[in-house]
Amino acid sequence: FDKAIAWYDENPSLHNLKVLFTLYRNGYTIESTDPYIELGGVDTAKALTYLREIIDKYGENSDNLSELARVYRTLGMYAEEEDVRRKLIESNKASIYDYIALFD
Repeated sequence: FDKAIAWYDENPSLHNLKVLFTLYRNGYTIESTDPYIELGGVDTAKALTYLREIIDKYGENSDNLSELARVYRTLGMYAEEEDVRRKLIESNKASIYDYIALFD
């Protein structure tokens, strides 16, 4: 698995960066299967690094910015989360969740 992660990291296409972001955001090692599968290997700070790279290389869109706000919230970076959600609202690209989360 480490070799696969290294390969994705060495070949940073949009797809590969999304794979790395998702692996670190959601986990990639099975910790438990009772009563459901729990994944380990979550590293939200590392996921943030890959998401920022996606945004830097391929531009902002509402999906990436919404995900960025969620990552900031997970990391306790509430001022940054608020800035991103306000940006989404001002650009008319916000989902109802962005409005709710901003005032939560």
